[in-house]
Order: sequence, then structure tokens, then C-alpha cells
Amino acid sequence: MTFHTARSTAYPQPTAGNGPGPIPLTVPAAQLPKMLGVTDVRIALTPPRATLTDTTLA
Repeated sequence: MTFHTARSTAYPQPTAGNGPGPIPLTVPAAQLPKMLGVTDVRIALTPPRATLTDTTLA
């Protein structure tokens, strides 16, 4: 099984070389629904494939 996500983590990180270090950053409450979501996985047998759909809560 492979884990896929549209977002790197629920806690956004600064771009490489920026920010205080590899620590979780806080997100304003109003932006949180845009950062969290649900992944839907659909499996087809013929032809064999998996389709992933990421949807944010916002």
C-alpha cells in the first residue's frame, strides 16, 4: 500500500532553507478546513487501476 496526499502534511512546512527549522507551524483556524481533507480511493479490476481523489473540507 502506498500513501498519497495532496498536501505534504496537515501542518504546512516552510520551503527548504526558510523558517525556524523542521517543526510544525500553526495554521489560523479559518484556514484549517483548506488544509485538511479526505482521500477517496476507487479500485477498478478491468483494467486494473486505482484512482485517488483528494477533497479538502472547505
